[in-house]
Amino acid sequence: MLIRWCLHLKMLLPAIYDALRGVLTLTCGRTLQDYNHCIKAGVGIQVKVTCTEQLRKEVQTESLEEYQKYVAVVSDEMKIKEGIVYNKHECKIIEFVNLGAVNSTPVSFEQSVNEETTSVATQMLVFKVRGLVFIKLNFPYAQYPTHSITADYLFPIAWEVVKDLECADFKVISLTGDKASPNRKFICMHRLGTVQKFGTTYKVRNPYSVEERYIYFISGVPHLIKTVRNCWSNSFGHSYKRALWVC
Repeated sequence: MLIRWCLHLKMLLPAIYDALRGVLTLTCGRTLQDYNHCIKAGVGIQVKVTCTEQLRKEVQTESLEEYQKYVAVVSDEMKIKEGIVYNKHECKIIEFVNLGAVNSTPVSFEQSVNEETTSVATQMLVFKVRGLVFIKLNFPYAQYPTHSITADYLFPIAWEVVKDLECADFKVISLTGDKASPNRKFICMHRLGTVQKFGTTYKVRNPYSVEERYIYFISGVPHLIKTVRNCWSNSFGHSYKRALWVC
């Protein structure tokens, strides 16, 4: 428990943790580094870490009822510190844009040939598994360093996450993301053969489920509220495209 608390404090406030070590008897940085790197982090879905070990152990899938296996997949991009890091153990440079198997596609190869330099990742695309009201689960499942994700790259990545979760005996019921342009285009890519209401695609059949089950597309409520707030805040401002205030 003390080591977990020290790890949490070290990641939040490194300078304050080092200052506290001069007053309190706390775990040294080398020991924390060994615990923090006991599992090798990689790009994409960490099959050994998630499906077969930690995720199953955390929720104990063998003892779950069928209705408790329904989960939601939440995706979001977060800003990360730009830069290039050299991994001395594997003798390679990391923090380049890496979308896993998608990088080996002809489109990715053509783009890499046309570009003069390789893009350095500025954001991290993260997929999290969230449990419904029946189980408490909030698990980071996959991560991809990106520069600016597009819908054609997001499509195979998202469905790969769904496939792996279904193979791990979970039942994915929804895909949730913000209202960014790539996410909207990603949903529009499912127009053919999907269920639409008022011209809006809101669910698609899950091709990886044995029974006939649908996956629903849901926009994150906090992002919707933030968008409304920003629209009101920018009314009559900047480019004067929004005029929401009525005087």
